[in-house]
Amino acid sequence: MEEDGTAVLESAVEEDTNTSVTVTATVTGEVETDKLEDSPESTRSQSWFTVNIFLFFLTSFQLLNLLTLTYTDSVLNFIAKRFQIPNIMASFIPSSYQIGSVVAIIPVSYFGAKWHRPRAICIGVMMMILGLGFCVLPHFILPNDWLRGGSESSLLCQRRGISPFLYKRYQDQFAEHNITLPRNFTKGTLARLDDVYINYRKRPRMYESWVAGIIDSIAANYHSGDKLISASLTTPTDLPCNPNSTTYNPSLLLILGHIFIGAGASPLWPLGVSYLDDHVVSRKMPLYLGVFIATTLTGPVAGFLLGSLSSVIYVTINAHDLTPSDPAWIGAWWLGYVIAGVLLIVLLIPFYFFPEQLELSEEKRKEQEAQLSVMRSVDTKPDEGGDAENSPLLPSTVTTSDRIWDTLSDVGATITRVLTSPLVLCCFLAYIFLSNLLSGVSTFGSTFLQREYNVMRMTSDMLIGGVCVPLAIAGTFLGGYIMKRHDFGTNQSLLFNVVMSTTGTILLFLLFPLGCKPIAMAGLNQPYMGDSNTNLTSACNADCSCKDGDLDLLCSEDNITYVSPCYAGCMTRLQHSKDDGVKEQYVHCSCVADSAQPLGVGPCSTAYCAGLLAGAIIVASLSIFILCFCQAPTYSMLLRELRAEDKPFAIGLLTFLSRILGFIPAPIWFGLVIDSSCIYWGPKCDGKAYCKLYNSRGLHLNFVGACTACSFSYAVVFAVGAAFIVYRIHAQKAKTATASSDMIRERLARMRSFTR
Repeated sequence: MEEDGTAVLESAVEEDTNTSVTVTATVTGEVETDKLEDSPESTRSQSWFTVNIFLFFLTSFQLLNLLTLTYTDSVLNFIAKRFQIPNIMASFIPSSYQIGSVVAIIPVSYFGAKWHRPRAICIGVMMMILGLGFCVLPHFILPNDWLRGGSESSLLCQRRGISPFLYKRYQDQFAEHNITLPRNFTKGTLARLDDVYINYRKRPRMYESWVAGIIDSIAANYHSGDKLISASLTTPTDLPCNPNSTTYNPSLLLILGHIFIGAGASPLWPLGVSYLDDHVVSRKMPLYLGVFIATTLTGPVAGFLLGSLSSVIYVTINAHDLTPSDPAWIGAWWLGYVIAGVLLIVLLIPFYFFPEQLELSEEKRKEQEAQLSVMRSVDTKPDEGGDAENSPLLPSTVTTSDRIWDTLSDVGATITRVLTSPLVLCCFLAYIFLSNLLSGVSTFGSTFLQREYNVMRMTSDMLIGGVCVPLAIAGTFLGGYIMKRHDFGTNQSLLFNVVMSTTGTILLFLLFPLGCKPIAMAGLNQPYMGDSNTNLTSACNADCSCKDGDLDLLCSEDNITYVSPCYAGCMTRLQHSKDDGVKEQYVHCSCVADSAQPLGVGPCSTAYCAGLLAGAIIVASLSIFILCFCQAPTYSMLLRELRAEDKPFAIGLLTFLSRILGFIPAPIWFGLVIDSSCIYWGPKCDGKAYCKLYNSRGLHLNFVGACTACSFSYAVVFAVGAAFIVYRIHAQKAKTATASSDMIRERLARMRSFTR
């Protein structure tokens, strides 16, 4: 061994596996294993596990994660309708995803980084699959008779006799057929009506008359006695009310499922990106991040598109005579969760075998060696001060409690520095308001379009997912490009945000006049025929035994919408085949004028609403597009205003606050605002009910008003920030001017003293 150099001892050991290990011994006694040559079979298996393959799996997991989140927003209306969940309760479902993510992100980031990172990501994906299983479970554990099959007469007016109103209305027709009937009927009278019914069956012409139809329905109800008449398979009915049962509170399972999905997705960003950074050279890392972010941003679009496709499939697959345009239609909300779960399982199996470390490229190895040499030079640099307290030979006098206290003090000081900076606080508040807006539109935008403009759910999902979401993504990228192209500083970025946010808010204000005129709803906003009071139950349907909460909208010839055949007093349903192209119709309706019959299925619509929908989508999309211009400049201002040591903590704090104050509460308070315009509720269970009909004008004002309030607050925050910048510039100029004047006075004083 030479004293002035490094002694290298190489020993090659030949074994059956042809494995050779080169051992390097340095003068310091360190032993390093430079390289391990594996067998040909092992080399071939390792060649499949590359950083590009890892990027593919990581991108796929994140894409399916975002797809699931936006898919929930897309089918949330069907979930609420299927299980009769109020909007405020349903809004907890997407919010629970953020709760799971917030709870898991810190421990996962800390402990996962010290463990096998691909294996930690696998555990997270398993949790996502488990959460998807919880989401699908309510569809299969509910009683099969929830959509009860059988007779289609359950929504008809079930009369057991002829009421005074009915006798008075049709007394001329009764007299025309020489039928005298008392106003109050007993069981014997119904029996005689049954005899009359049989006689009418023998006289087809008279059986076709209105009177015969009424007697026909009454006699049929008499024959049914007190037996349970099965509901129509095409009409969802109410679940048994049992607030303490998970079976009949499927929202609890859906919330639990989304908590698991959010927690399971938390390792993807911190562990996945750090794994990429450890195996990709620094100059290529932006490209990998760009591919990862750009690809995963298609997840929200794919989620809404998948929601629109599942909305045209009936919840029980077999739709019978229903079509997606029918009010009773419920889309296959569970199908997207099954598809996402299957794809995650397929991807998880090969990803599970990813090694803890990949074989590094020669360039990456040299880069790491250069970094290690720099770190070693720093670590081995002798203390210039020679302080004895810092000597590693002396025992440390710092206790664990002191370290904890110092850490807490440092965290408190960092939070104070971050939140007391006016521009940083401006960026935080702006992002929170934007999070509320985007989360509310994502969760209830499709429901708003469907209810306000009377379009199919598939159409509303396509408009939100195919127009609004891509424009929001494009606005974010374009805002960053404009900022880079023109090299905006802090002042220019803030001015740019003021202009863009104000423009977006003005566009949202233009949505207020683009609402449809409320349709006439008998018993809700318009009295029944011949009645002066607006009440759902009137003399014309008081004897129909209508079930509270039933909904099967009908439209009469005079353009009035009725809540259900029962509330319209209809006693007969006209059968039509699928091939005749005619929707089912209802006749013998005591609450509807003879000239306005028959009644067709579905609400009455106005032709001008289609044009308003196109205008509303254009205005709303442009507004969101322009508002998202501000995201990149906001982040840039935040990073420029912070100290270097505060940046990681501030970004983490921003993510935490945007979820706690934005993405989590926004669906809840948006749901409250939307439900405040409800005019017809389903049956209550434990004091809660699902809204089935909204006042279209109130819904429009409430939803647009909530969006405008978020956008207006967004613009105000930037305006206040700009005012602070102007104040700071003026204060700096005044300070500079004062200093200059003081300097001039001092020089003049010196000149005077010199001349003297």
